[in-house]
Amino acid sequence: MAEVRTVEDVHDLVHGLTLLGTGGGGRPEQGLESLLPHVQAGGAVSWADPNAIPDDAWVCSTFGMGSIAPTKSLSTEERRALGYPAEWTVARPMVRAVRELEAYTGKKVAAIVPFELGAGNTATPMDAAVHVGAAIVDGDFAGRAIPELCQTSAAIAGMSFAPGAIVDPWGNVLLVKQTASELLTERIGKLVSIATKLPDMKASCAHAGFLMSGKDLKRVAVPGGITRALAVGRAIRAAKARGADPVAAAAEALGGWVLFRGRVAKKEWESRDGYMYGTTTVEGEGPPHAARVVQEREPRDVARRGPVGALARPDHDDRRRRHPVHEHAAARGRAHRRSGRRGRPAAAHAGRARPPRPASLRVRPGVHPDRRARPPLRGGRRGRHMTTTVRYVLAKMKPGVSREDYERFERQVDYIFCEQVKTIVSYRTHRITEVGEKLAPIGWDYIERIEVTSRAAYERELTEKGKGLLDELYSKYLDRSYTTSIWSELVEP
Repeated sequence: MAEVRTVEDVHDLVHGLTLLGTGGGGRPEQGLESLLPHVQAGGAVSWADPNAIPDDAWVCSTFGMGSIAPTKSLSTEERRALGYPAEWTVARPMVRAVRELEAYTGKKVAAIVPFELGAGNTATPMDAAVHVGAAIVDGDFAGRAIPELCQTSAAIAGMSFAPGAIVDPWGNVLLVKQTASELLTERIGKLVSIATKLPDMKASCAHAGFLMSGKDLKRVAVPGGITRALAVGRAIRAAKARGADPVAAAAEALGGWVLFRGRVAKKEWESRDGYMYGTTTVEGEGPPHAARVVQEREPRDVARRGPVGALARPDHDDRRRRHPVHEHAAARGRAHRRSGRRGRPAAAHAGRARPPRPASLRVRPGVHPDRRARPPLRGGRRGRHMTTTVRYVLAKMKPGVSREDYERFERQVDYIFCEQVKTIVSYRTHRITEVGEKLAPIGWDYIERIEVTSRAAYERELTEKGKGLLDELYSKYLDRSYTTSIWSELVEP
């Protein structure tokens, strides 16, 4: 269990969440306002791994919804003319939303999981959890900020937001008993947010829903986001303290790249249908000589290196203030550097229709941000698939090792290490739940799936970088004598 206990800790965490929010996820000021009072009062805000939540505990997700594009607030007279109170009447809408959900369902919420990563939409659930006496889950449903509810891992897995509650600071309280689909849940929430934010864009349209068991939480949560954000924030602060480049430090901490450096030449934003739309044009400094960032819907955009699209959804850093900034704070004329990180594998769609406008990190075929060549494309005219080499590793735990200890090592060490190995395209460990009778006597516990750019390059990089990790893995957790590898290549359709 990790925690923030000092003002410095809170600033580090909010800076890291702003970066990992990839331009969305709420305002940094909102995150500071949510967490600073706890540490300034002498307390601490801690969080727990999803595996620490009991399987039979009730968990919900909380989040704010709606555009935060800068708009002029209405005067008191204008508010009253439209039926709004002169001032906010609900101090903590997110806390009230959780209480309303509990009252309607009759279930006590034992833990709250943030909906997404972001300065506002992670910090405000943390604040709400403290006030309702619930645990804070070190995870979320996206691994970044996303524009639509239906793009969460929970929605993709078939879970419903409803029953849920929506509360805003004007005193509006709504119960969502049932919706036809998560697409409509998203639409309903955005429409409510328009009414909430019309008088003041800072007003929170707080949602509480996705009520699930601790067992289901473990199945759909993207773990480790809060811990990762704190580590990145600390890396940024440490780099600034020693006069180093904080952007390079953040990119290194995430296993990413600094894509380009430039100055914001033009910025256009608008709120439309509850979303923030806009275009930011960045004039590059040095190679590449020009870069254009096009944001279709908060927080999705495309970075360009000259004429070639390189990476979808980079991140902002303000070179003057030297820490991550939110999209709406990217002022014209400010110098910026933008960085990207390797994407996490998306949750499987499990036979469901793919949600529209998926907000995932995508690399254009054949263009790698560090300019190394990607594997050649195959598939003839369709050209959709790269030559794919996948290694499967069957593993058995040492006697006396618990699943909790090994899986904690996987999440906190192995997954993070593999993100930094450039020859690994994706890596995941799966718990074996059932095997055929011919394999049962061996008693394998886990199977790893490792997709690599090439076997030779992967084995060479693993030999150079992975000795310490492998030594720890086999000395503490796995029985090396049972480890079995299977190498495979894709059979294309």
